[in-house]
Amino acid sequence: MPDGGTRRLSAILGSQSLALLLVLFVLVAFFSLMRPDAFPRIANILNMATDASILLVLAVGGTYVILTGGIDLSINGVLVFSGVIAAHAMVWTGGDNPPTLLVGLVFAMLAGAAWGAVNGFLIAKARIPALIVTLGTMGMSLGSALLITRGIDISDVPDSLVVGIGSGRLMGVPVLVIVTAVIVIA
Repeated sequence: MPDGGTRRLSAILGSQSLALLLVLFVLVAFFSLMRPDAFPRIANILNMATDASILLVLAVGGTYVILTGGIDLSINGVLVFSGVIAAHAMVWTGGDNPPTLLVGLVFAMLAGAAWGAVNGFLIAKARIPALIVTLGTMGMSLGSALLITRGIDISDVPDSLVVGIGSGRLMGVPVLVIVTAVIVIA
């Protein structure tokens, strides 16, 4: 009969997490060998971390839905819609200061909460399957965002949002990565 340490080691070696870690290691090694001049550089690693940070925040939210046995296909559409509403609110408010960014954040959260309330009502009260509801609200939120923007990028958001948060760094680490780490840890 194996002792506790052996059982733990067997569980770790047979776990899906270790398999994913090994796949990640193989991918990093492969691309590092293919492009040693570009891939294993700190700048590239920080860029990949920045790109992944928004998806990781969405995954944290989706984790709670999945843990409760649900499914939410609308998360990407709600993200886009909330971003459009936030951008329009910041442009409407004007200025490049913290209150303008706060207005955008509040409007984004309200927009996301409104779609969440629609999903929640239709799933819990109307008893429509979550797959159907969230598929529908994904299309509605993406379509609404497209109608609001008329398919044109919103380019006059405050520079402090783009420069300070989008591409800003704190002690060399991208701000988005720091914000994501705080959200994941919290």
